[in-house]
Formats: sequence, C-alpha cells, structure tokens
Amino acid sequence: MWSVRSVCNRPPTCLCCAAIAAMTRSRGAAAFDCPGMDLTSAPWAPAVVHLNKMPTSGLGRGAVDNPPPPKAQWHGGGRSASARTQQGADRSCSDPPSCYRPTLTTSAETAMTDEHHHRPRRPAADTGPRLAPLPEDGWDPSTRELLAPIPRDADGHLANVFTTLVRHPGLFRHFLPFGSHLLRDGRLPDRTRELLILRTACNTRAGYEWGRHVPLARAAGVTDEEIRRVGAGPDAQGWATADARLLRAADELHRDARLSAATWSALAADHDEAQLIEINMLVGQYHMVAFFLNSAGTRLEPGYEVETLPTPTGTDTDAAEGEHGDA
Repeated sequence: MWSVRSVCNRPPTCLCCAAIAAMTRSRGAAAFDCPGMDLTSAPWAPAVVHLNKMPTSGLGRGAVDNPPPPKAQWHGGGRSASARTQQGADRSCSDPPSCYRPTLTTSAETAMTDEHHHRPRRPAADTGPRLAPLPEDGWDPSTRELLAPIPRDADGHLANVFTTLVRHPGLFRHFLPFGSHLLRDGRLPDRTRELLILRTACNTRAGYEWGRHVPLARAAGVTDEEIRRVGAGPDAQGWATADARLLRAADELHRDARLSAATWSALAADHDEAQLIEINMLVGQYHMVAFFLNSAGTRLEPGYEVETLPTPTGTDTDAAEGEHGDA
C-alpha cells in the first residue's frame, strides 16, 4: 500500500500535508479522490484532494485547533493554498511551496510524528488546594459536634485533613470511628502500624500522610535512620526480618492488591488472624486517605512540612505527575 511522506520541513504544522499523511496512514492511497493526480510520480501537481472524513486530532497544531468539517476540500499549490470548508471559511497556509510537494514511498512512514504522544509530563502548577479546609468561623453546630472529639495540634488548630473532609459531614461521621479505631485501638503494635503507613504514604506519594505520620513513627520507636530507609523498600540493608516483611506486604498490596502466599505465610508466623486482617485493612485505609489528600491538594500544617517525602524504590510507583509533597 502506498503511503505519503512530505518533504516539508514543518510537516506537523501544515494542514494540507498533515491531512494527506493522516488519510494515507489510516485508509491508504485509495482514500484520495483526486482527478489528475499521478500517484506514480513526484512531485505532485497542485490538486484538490477530497477527504471523505476529516480526522479531528493528530493533524498538527493547525488542524487540531481548527478541524474542518466532513468533506472539506484541501487545495495544494504553494502559499496561496487554503482549506475551504462547506461553510466557506478559508484558512490560508503560510508554509513554503515545498510543503505541497510530497513524494511517495512504500514505507509505512508518514509526515505525522508521534511527538504529541510522548510529551514529557510536567508537575502541575501550585495553585493552592482544590478543597480548602473549612475555617472555624464557618463551622455550624453540627460541624463542631463532628470535630469535637479530635485532638488539636499544639497551635490550637485541627489538622487540615479533618477540616477538609468534614465538608462531607455524612461521610465524615462514619469515616472517623473506623480510622480512629485503626490508629488508636487496633490490634497491631504502634511500630508495625506506622511502618505500614509510612511505606504506603511513600508508595502513593502522599506528602501530607508522610509528614503527619513521621512524628507518630518516632513516638512508636522508629528511628530517623529507619524512617529514611523506608523509601528504599524491604530489600534495603539494615531491616530486621520482621520489618522487611511489613514493607513487602505494603508493596504487594499497593502493586497487586493482594498479599502473595509467601508473604501471608511469613506474616502469619508472628501475627494472629485479627492482625493479618488489620494489616490489609490498614494499608487499604491509608491508600484511600492518600487518594483524597493528593486529589484535594491538602497542605501540611506549619511545622510538619519539614519531613521530606523520600523517593520510593522497590515498587513500580509512578510519580511522573509531580510529587505530592505538599498534599
């Protein structure tokens, strides 16, 4: 099957060449109904190419911004070329005459590039939280009742996670007892709980979760060296066997949504049935919280942002969209 490759030095910006290339790529040379066009030689004479269906994307910047309607006519022929639609609108092409002198090749290559499919992902601009914490002067009596049981920080304020999530009071009313049970009244030792949470925060790039739980991990006996090592994963040198099993469990649940038979068996050697259940539920709970915090853009409170979220290793975590170190 013939395909078209333009010799234009700016093919993605040229509407005419882009249209020809795209139609050739998707439908072959037979898609063109062009009287007098000699498909066996090059260069082509200026001609009118009738497109039965005009793609709305992938035709370079001009075509994407101003896609012509169906059955648009594309006129070749140097700088005076234009695309005339059924509505009679003209779009002059300013590209050089060589843009309309394509040659033929039996290769599957076309003038179109895949550049727009491989653009580097850039961190989103910092525009503040998507959902701001509800200020205390805006709390109604029901909101005050919901937030009353929560301990305040040293500065007298409640953590932003709570004053943001309380914007959904019905959900908050049921969420808080479950989260509080796992955090305060669960069956897992404090150190075990905090290692699982820190590794989950690391895997989900949840900077808010990480920043708030580093002090809790220290209070539970996790050393600063161990906190820094959490980002290196379960295979890093220095972990006790029991700690490495916990980090591996967090990684498997993050990656596979299940524990492997080997990890389950290893954990069962020093955890009872209730604790095995709780390991799964705890990691799941803090994934859910991370999704909310990262999406809402929840900011860490002053004094907590000093805890830097480490880059995880040992998992397939993707942080290409920018790290949520402030979320």
